[in-house]
Order: sequence, then structure tokens, then C-alpha cells
Amino acid sequence: MMRRQTLPHPVRTRARAVALCLVVLAAASGALAQSSFSWDIADRGSINPLNVLSSFHTDIVNTGSVTDTYRITLAGDMPGTWLTTLCDVNLCYPPFITVREYTVAPGASVYVGVNITPMVDGGSGISTVTVSSTNVPALSVTADFTVLATGPAVLIVDDDGIAGAPDAVAQAVAAAGRTAGLWDRGAAGKLAAAELGNFATVVWHAGDDASGLDADDRTALAAYVGNGGRLLLSGANLAYAGCDPLSPAYDPAAVAWFAATLGAGFAAGNSGATQVDGVPGDPIGGGLSFAINGAGANVLPDALSIQGGAACLRYAGGQIAAVRFQAGDGKTALFGFGFGGLTDVAARNALMAAALDWLAVDASPVLTPPARPALRMTAAPNPFNPRTVLSLEISESATTAVSLDIYDLRGRLVRSVLRGRAASGSTSLTWDGRDDAGRSLPGGTYLARLTGADAEAATVKLTLAK
Repeated sequence: MMRRQTLPHPVRTRARAVALCLVVLAAASGALAQSSFSWDIADRGSINPLNVLSSFHTDIVNTGSVTDTYRITLAGDMPGTWLTTLCDVNLCYPPFITVREYTVAPGASVYVGVNITPMVDGGSGISTVTVSSTNVPALSVTADFTVLATGPAVLIVDDDGIAGAPDAVAQAVAAAGRTAGLWDRGAAGKLAAAELGNFATVVWHAGDDASGLDADDRTALAAYVGNGGRLLLSGANLAYAGCDPLSPAYDPAAVAWFAATLGAGFAAGNSGATQVDGVPGDPIGGGLSFAINGAGANVLPDALSIQGGAACLRYAGGQIAAVRFQAGDGKTALFGFGFGGLTDVAARNALMAAALDWLAVDASPVLTPPARPALRMTAAPNPFNPRTVLSLEISESATTAVSLDIYDLRGRLVRSVLRGRAASGSTSLTWDGRDDAGRSLPGGTYLARLTGADAEAATVKLTLAK
């Protein structure tokens, strides 16, 4: 049996954390003292319906010893109907104002907000913001803020640690007749369960990245699948990273998560095979045979074990290459190899189509429910401190027992604002930034989710500025 070797992590071209602090320094000469600043960013990505504003909170802190003026420049790469604007503590500026300057004393800070509103056209948009020191122009930092509009059936999460979209995955999803949105996990940040819940299926592409899923990812994905979501995970090191005691990222909680959510585990050792064959008669793998090591990918693909699921693909030699699993209304499929390593386009498309078709089919036939009325919600001010007003719109046909809950980005319920029947029409409720125990919550990003038994849910991302 080949022993797994520890491979160097690929060079990562983007940060994985949602919370980001960028620090730049310059050693000044002569009479000038040191100039430096930090740029604190609470969140860099959001998934929202059309016509719903996403607001990103940032703070620029003068960490140097002299007063400095910071130039803020905004550039948008998004559909022409979308709007992006800069904000500060006083107001949000019109879209044509793309440059602002702020003079900040040592130790002081200035709030700079970035707003993106998807209008008319679906898809995704990026606002690129650059912060530069006028004392030392070489001190300059750029960050992207991403919004993805809801609507596509499939969400592709790009988590392979490599810059650029995973074309092989996107092309295969399109060939299977599905519309898709793309989320760059490293550049745009983590996803909460409520954001994942906007999509019928999530395809998570990890390639050969050895960092694996962190605890926040696992929590969000478990909640998504637990609520009936359909999940395809593909990566040559996903099971190894979390489940092998020899892995630097090993976590006993990950072992339990793989078993409970995916019906799978990591087999001792790893597979050195480059050929994969479908299990005869399996709804995903049946009739398929392909190589997985194209373009230098899948050097050491994961060999999987069965922990309640069913094998659907095997490596040459018999080790398990893929496992499918159903628990309740949710369904999952785990590939122990990176999907991008399949260079045979026909085989790649056939595998994706089979996986998406199996994920989409319910365990037992049910009648298609009638379209449900939608709940609508907005929040102002947003960002806010200490409170924000949540404005609800409930159509007459949607009058029902509704819930308005606040979640943090790990998917944990922190405050129940409303539980009970709500009259049709407009209703306004205030959230004071506190949890159910009355404790003041830390600054950051939260999700307000309005749900009703006979209506489509509404979600708004909130920024508590502190």
C-alpha cells in the first residue's frame, strides 16, 4: 500500500478568511516619521436577490505617527444595470463619484462602505477598491467585493486555491443543462447556510488543495444538506485533510462530519491509481470509465471508505473513488479526486450530468407544489450601530405564522426577533444588535432571515458597525 506523503501546499493567491486586516508600512526618511495604515474588512462577498443592496463595512486606521490623507478609488466590473457606490459616515455618494480622500490623524480611523445593488440583470459583480497613502503613494492596497445574484439552479464554489474560474466544472454544469453561479471562496469569503440555501444544488470544487474544509464550511454545509440541499464535493485532499491523523488539518469533528453528512470517510493510505471505473448499475457511476490525472492533477487522490453511503466509482485496483449518500431530504456525492483532472470532455460531461441528475431526484415522487408567494425584507440603516429597522412586506396570500431570525456567519441563531402570525402588508421591526439573552453582539456581518410555511423566504445581510 502506498503511504501518503505530505505535499507542500500550493501557493495561494488569495486570502481564505472572511475577516481581513491588511497592513502596509513605510520607513520614512529625513524629517518624516513612519507612515502606516491598516484596512479592516468585515466581509467581502454576498449572495442576494435582484434589487437588494449588499453593503460592505471597512475601516481604515492610521497606525503611523503622522497625519495622512488616504485616497479611495472605486472601480466596478459588473452588469451595466448594477449600481456600486462608496459611503462614509455622512452619506452614500452617487455612482459617478468614484474617488474620495480622507485625512486621518495618528491612531484615528475612518469608515468607508462599499455598496452593490444588482439591478435587472442576473449574474455576479465585483467592486474593486484601492486605498493609497498620499504621504507615501507606494503604500497602496486593493481589495475586491463580490455580489452574486440569486436565480441559477447550481452554485459552483471555487475552492481550489488557484486564481481564475474552474472552467472544466463550469462547462460540465452548463453541458448538463443547468444554469450556474460562481463563488470564489478564497476571494469572496465564506458562505453561510442561508446563502447556500438559495440554490438547489451546490458543486464544491477543491481540486488538489490540501487545506480542506474548515469548521465554518462544515457547519454551513451540514445545515444546507439538513434542510434538503443537494451537494457535490470534489477534491483530491478533502477527506485526507480532515480525516487522516497524519494531516496537519486533522480534526475529529471532521471525521464525524464526513460520516454524518457524506456517509464517507478516509481509507488508510491513498490511491495512486489514475484510472476510475463506475460501479455497475450505479445511478452515478454505471457505465463510466475515465482517467483523472490530466493537467498534472490528482497526484494522490483520496481513497474513501463507506460510512453509511454507497460506492459509485472505484479506482483501478478496487479502492473507492466516490461515495453517494442520502440522509433525510438531503443528498450528497463525494469524489475523492479533483474534477478538473478529467481531460476527456465527454467523460467529464457524462459524470457531471449523472451526478446532478441523481442529486436532483427525490427518494420518493412528490407532487410539484404550487408557486409560493415571496416574502420581502429590507434593512436601514445598514451598516448600523446600535440598531437597524427591518421592513417586512407580506402579501395577503402569504399571511401566516412567520419567523424573523438573526444568524451569524457560522449559521448559529443569535436572536429571534419575531415568532408568530403577521398581518399582510408592511411591518417594521427593530433589531438592537443584541442576542436573545440581551448581550451586545460584536461588530461584523449577520444574516436576517424571514421565513413562513407558505411563502418563499427572504434573507438580508446586515453589518453591525463597531
